[in-house]
Amino acid sequence: MKNVRGFWHLFLVSAFCMVLFFGCSSLPKETVHNSERNSKASSLMELGHKYYLAGQYEKAGTCYENALDIHASVDDGALVAMALTSLGRIKTAQGQLDVAETYFQQAHLAAQSLNRPELEAQALGGLGTVELHRGQPMKAISWLETALELPLADPGNTRATLLHDLGSAHRKLGNMDSAESYFRLALAMHEPLRNLTGIAADCYSLALLHEAEGDYVLALENARRALSHDKRTENAPAVAQDLTLLGSLSLANDELEPALDYYRRAKLAWQALGREDRVEDIGQTIQRIESP
Repeated sequence: MKNVRGFWHLFLVSAFCMVLFFGCSSLPKETVHNSERNSKASSLMELGHKYYLAGQYEKAGTCYENALDIHASVDDGALVAMALTSLGRIKTAQGQLDVAETYFQQAHLAAQSLNRPELEAQALGGLGTVELHRGQPMKAISWLETALELPLADPGNTRATLLHDLGSAHRKLGNMDSAESYFRLALAMHEPLRNLTGIAADCYSLALLHEAEGDYVLALENARRALSHDKRTENAPAVAQDLTLLGSLSLANDELEPALDYYRRAKLAWQALGREDRVEDIGQTIQRIESP
């Protein structure tokens, strides 16, 4: 099973940063004159964030495109970079990797010109995730390590996410010890920051790692924790993946009734997301389990 969620929590952090940016009372007085513009852009980012969590990527993308237009119209460089990175994440989730790469490159250039290392690192991390999705883990590692060389908050959500994605790249290379080390470093950073989405992604990745090692008990423990946190944040695509993984792990551990329960719930979750391909696959798995 592929881990396609390693970058989601950084995207969500970026979205929240935009909202906080707008609400900061210490902004220069000039922004008071643009309060209507700021309010509209903030609302678009919040709405896009909700659509993203619901797995409605087309609607989320439209919100972020409109927010980008607002920021670009007044040359608000930092928020332009954030919006470009958000669009890159959307296109990555949709599998439009060339388009995503372009957005991340633009975001990187915008952040570089502003000397904003956190924003720059998020764009570089996005380029890394594109290479992960292309099946190029060595190229991904290069981008991620470059991002980690920047002066980032430590501990910090951006750094933790980069460490997580570095673990994903090493897992794809078969370097399981290194992968586990990076996942645990990310988890140890996400936990005190109370980043529930990040914690869930780290636990999900650890579950995949333990599944590959044949340790289904530990894998189930991590997968259940991932599901608990993803449900709390209402991260619909992640919940569907968690349920599917839990079904697979339960089946591998000869727990047939729990496996059926997880798969039935996963089927409904994927159906709600409009993923008929996953619904069909899981339906066939349920039939095989139920067959005498």
